[in-house]
Parts: sequence; structure tokens; C-alpha cells
Amino acid sequence: MINKNFFKRHCMSAYGIMMLLILSLALFVSCDYRMESHDDSWNLGNKVGIDSLEFQKEHHYWKNDIFYVHTPFQIIRRNNLMIDDVPLADSTIIDKDREIAIVDIVIKRDSLSSKVWNKVISSEGEKGWVAENELLTKIIPNNYVSKFIFYFSELSTLVYILIGIIALTLFLIHRYKKRPLRFPHYNDIETFYPTLLCLIISIDATIYGTIQKFAPQTWIEYYFNPTLNPFSTELPLILIAFIVGLWLLIISFIAVIEDLIHQFNNVADYLAYLSTLILLCTFLYIIFSLSVQIYIGYFILACYIFFSFYRHYHSATPHYTCGKCGAFIAKNGVCHECGSVNELK
Repeated sequence: MINKNFFKRHCMSAYGIMMLLILSLALFVSCDYRMESHDDSWNLGNKVGIDSLEFQKEHHYWKNDIFYVHTPFQIIRRNNLMIDDVPLADSTIIDKDREIAIVDIVIKRDSLSSKVWNKVISSEGEKGWVAENELLTKIIPNNYVSKFIFYFSELSTLVYILIGIIALTLFLIHRYKKRPLRFPHYNDIETFYPTLLCLIISIDATIYGTIQKFAPQTWIEYYFNPTLNPFSTELPLILIAFIVGLWLLIISFIAVIEDLIHQFNNVADYLAYLSTLILLCTFLYIIFSLSVQIYIGYFILACYIFFSFYRHYHSATPHYTCGKCGAFIAKNGVCHECGSVNELK
């Protein structure tokens, strides 16, 4: 016998957060900002020869800023930068994994163009000049957030491939053992957390794509001067929305990990569902961050939010209980817990 429990398990607070983040996409204000504190700077003294505020706004760094060297580069060993070319004999190499500080900045102008030169000093005491266009390709701002952004961008393709291989391997194992595969939005589990995770990463990817499309200088400034504090008064609203989304993403992922432990008794089923969920989130991140570039991402996002709530309510939300073991089941038929056949009477 089946007891029909018609109830709604929508998370209204989560829905409110989704709507708040979508609305924040429209709140574009000034996207240039500067974070003044540099707690890890070396006190080397500043020579005023350039408009520092204008230079910081355009180049996103200034004297005394600390950087991490990820690729070796060559510096010219001179106390004062000469206009004429300097022989290679007066050069040395700054090795990777060193910390360097910007000591001085000089702009060399001619009739056709201008070139920025930076005088740097390494943690080993090596000092010299290097052109800005070469330097910025070899260094990373010396903080954990900037390093994560850099290395994630460098290794993202490899990470995506690895996630796909793991998910495919577990899927093939399930098919070989003829075990039913649970997948988000299709034969999903009863909890709302996986759907919430997919929604948050979709919205945050849309915000990221929006920044890259309409305010790329904002992302560059954030890369040089990052923060994970969404309450910072120095941040524009679009970045506040992005950082809030990151924190919600972390919290929801932890909730998913904890909740799945109670949903699956078999470790293989747990890993298979988790890997397919991560793979889906990866696809959603790629789709929404790129689709914004051609302006259709917002429409796709609205459709996906509607689709996610529809699928969760009609497919994952149980409306019945098993007459034998009492487990929630989405429809009449075979119980996924005890295997009993349930029919309406």
C-alpha cells in the first residue's frame, strides 16, 4: 500500500539567492578600483617620476609590489637605465620560484611609441632592468588567489579532461555491473543540494563571463589585487556578486559531499554520482562563461533555472513512500531501496 505525500521541497532561501545574483548582473557601476593595502611589500622607497595614480590605474601595479617568478627571465644589470641598447654581457637571469620587488619604473618615449621599464630586485639580491611586456609574462602577484587563478587557467584543459576520464570510467564500471546510474536532472537523488550546486556554478560562471565581456580591466585589477572578502568597499558590485557566488559554491559543495554520504550505501555509487555531478558542473561553467560572449548566456541561464526546478520537483522530489520499507519514491513501481513492487490501489 502506498501513502501519497504530495509536498514541495523547494528551497525558497536558495531561490532567493539565485534571483539576487541574477539581478546583480545588471548593476554595473565604475569598474576601476584600487586596494591600497600591501602588507607584504618591501620598503624600498618611492621615487616620484611618474603619475603614480594614473600608472596604477592603467598598469595595475606600482613600486614595492611583490611578485613570484614562474618562468626565468633576463634582467639588465645597470643602476640607471640607458637609452642605448645594453650588451648581453651586462645581463643576468632571474630563476623561477624567486620573489621579486619592483624598485623603480621608467617610461622611455620616442616619436613612435613608449616603453615601460621596471627595475627589480630578487630575494637573492639580484638587481636590474627588464621591459614590462616581458616581465608580466614571467611573474605572478605573490598571493594565493592570484597563483590559483594563474595555474587554474594554465591547467584547466587538463583538469577538464581528467574529470571526464574519471566520470566515463565509473560510468563504464556501472554499466558492466548493471547497476542503475543516478545522474543530476536525470534519475536524480531526492536532495536539492546537487541542483543548488549546479545553479550556483551556472550563475557564477555567467557573472564571470559578464566581467570578461564588459569589464575586462576589472578582472585584471582583481588578478593583481585579489580579495575573498565580499564586504570590501573597494570592490565594484559585479565582483561582489562573483565573490558571494564563490562562497556559496564552496558551502553548497560541502553540503553535497556530506549529504551524499547519507544517500548512498555503496561507495561505487557515491563516487559515480559525485564524478558525474562534477563533470556536469564543469560543462555548465564552460557553457555559461562562453555563451555570455555572444549574448545568449542570459537567456540560456533563465531557461536552465526553470528546467532545474521543474526537473527536481517532477523527478527528484518524492511523492510516495514504499509500502514495505517506507522509503520515499518518486513514482509507483519498484522501490530503489528494497526492490518491492508498489502499485496504486
